[in-house]
Formats: sequence, structure tokens, C-alpha cells
Amino acid sequence: MNLNKLLKLSVDLICTVDIYNKFVDVSDASYTILGYYPEQMRGRTYKEFIFLPDLHVAEQEVNALVTRRPDTQIQIRYVHADGRVIPLFWSVQWDEEDQLMYCIARNGRITEQTETMRSSLEESNKRYEYVTKATSDAIWDWNIAEGTLYWGEGFEAIFGHNRTEIPLGLDSWKKFIHPDDASYITASVDSICDGEETNWKEEYRYQRADKSYADVVNRGFVIRDATGKAVRMVGAMHDISERKKGLLEMKQVTEDLFKRNRELHEFAYIISHNLRAPVATIKGIASLMQMENETPEPLKPYLTNLNTSIGKLDEVIVDLSKILSAKNRADELKIEG
Repeated sequence: MNLNKLLKLSVDLICTVDIYNKFVDVSDASYTILGYYPEQMRGRTYKEFIFLPDLHVAEQEVNALVTRRPDTQIQIRYVHADGRVIPLFWSVQWDEEDQLMYCIARNGRITEQTETMRSSLEESNKRYEYVTKATSDAIWDWNIAEGTLYWGEGFEAIFGHNRTEIPLGLDSWKKFIHPDDASYITASVDSICDGEETNWKEEYRYQRADKSYADVVNRGFVIRDATGKAVRMVGAMHDISERKKGLLEMKQVTEDLFKRNRELHEFAYIISHNLRAPVATIKGIASLMQMENETPEPLKPYLTNLNTSIGKLDEVIVDLSKILSAKNRADELKIEG
């Protein structure tokens, strides 16, 4: 393909500029991009078409191109025939023998869009990094199609594993699952991926770098393609060891309280039942002695006090029996419920 055909077919603006900064050859894309036909640009300097605020930068680049370096890339804004400002991304090479600059330009709006997308992606990645640093979870991203598994910084902080020293595949997760939990957990993951559900959650034991095991809860979300096939899974693993330890301690305290309560119940039962008969006997004897006419007068006040004390003790025992009876009834209702 000769130069003339290339100039006609190219969607990019291709041109040559001489030592006097004038256009020599201009491709047909000049009209599509800038609104000028090639013949309207040939013989005129590039400075006539540049957006004035960018002229100084363009002149510096051209001077450096001719005197110091053979090629350059630069974004310069040009003025369209209708007055609009068009950003153009230029690739330029100076040919000393031909004394010409060979130039290719494409609409810089594409470049701007690409840059915007790149900046947006970088910003999203930064947000992701900030989240992984702020959360107390080990965030993970499993690309099922490619077989790679990415761990956030929390994985290292929580479990102590160096992310650079473990494989990128799913084995970096599987190899640290407790042997007693491994088969069930991997089967659970396979099941969610092969099915239609999207939310996954399991609790199991996971090995730390120091060989100890942490109790974890792992939550994941399955991303599927248009056919429903699982292509990606993202989630977070949370260390619940302290919570489990607290629950175990609470259970032990509760069991201890129940044990003490049973012992107290048995003691109260003994008091209420085994003392009731002796107290009744003592009370009866004291009453008979008080009724006897032959009882010496000095003893009568003592017998009165004895009867009073025994009566109070009997009331305490009766009250205790009532409490135990209510307690037993409450326990029966709880069991029935």
C-alpha cells in the first residue's frame, strides 16, 4: 500500500510537516477530525490550527524534536473548523534526511475517556485497599474462570500468612482448613457454585501461621454469567475465636450457677423436711409443759419464750417449703413449655 492510499484510508490524521512548520501531506481524516479538507491545510503552518493556549507548548516540543530527540508524543488541542476545541494525541518523528516531521494524530477524547476509566479504576482499587485495611476481615476474590484467588491485607494481619509465599489458586485457602472440616467445607463451596444460589456462609477452623487454629465464619457471594455459570466469588472471612471463647466461658459460668442452685435446692429440701418433724415434737412438748399445773412458776416464762421461738422457726420452715413448691412448679412448667 502506497502513502496516498494510506492517507485516504486511515481513520487517524496522518501528515508531514516541513522545517518551516507547514503541512506538506495531509490525510483525508483531517475533515472527519478537524473539519478541514486536506487541500485546506496543505501549505499552511500547524500554528494556524492550534488552540492558542497550547501554542507555546507545541513550539517547545517541535524545537526539542528537531534539535535534541528523534520522536515524541504529546497531546495538543486544535480548533475545529466550526470553532470547537478538539484534543489531539500526536505521535511525531523527525526525519533529518527528509527534513520532515512525520505525524499521526488521533482524537484525544478517546485518550481522555481511557484516562478517565483508568483513573476511575485506580480510585476503585484504592477504595478496595482502604476497605481491606479498615476491616477486621480477610477479604478475598476468587476468579473461578482463571483459577486465581486474591487475598486482601487482612489475611496476613489476621492469620499471619505471607501472601507472597502462598499459591495464587484456591489451594491457598484449602490447605489451611482444619482436616476435620476440609471435606465438608470444600463440598459446600462446590455445591453453591454448581447450584443457583448466590449467598454462601460457613463456620469452620482455619490454621494460622503459628499452626494454631482460629474459629472463623466465612461469607461469600457468587457472581454468575448470563447462563448462570459461576465465574467469580467474592467474600470475607472473619475470626470469631474470641467470641467463641466468650460463649464457652459463659456456658461454663451458667452450668456452675445451675449446679450451685441444685445444691442450694437440696439443702433447702433437707432443712424443710428433716427439721419439720423435730421442731413439731419440741413444740408439742413445750406446749404440754406449759399446760401442766405443777410446772414451777420460774420456768413458765422460759416455756413461753421457747414456744414463741419454735413457732417462728416453724413459720420459716413452712415459708421455705412454699418457696420450694413454687420453684418446682416453675421448673415443671418450663419443661412442659
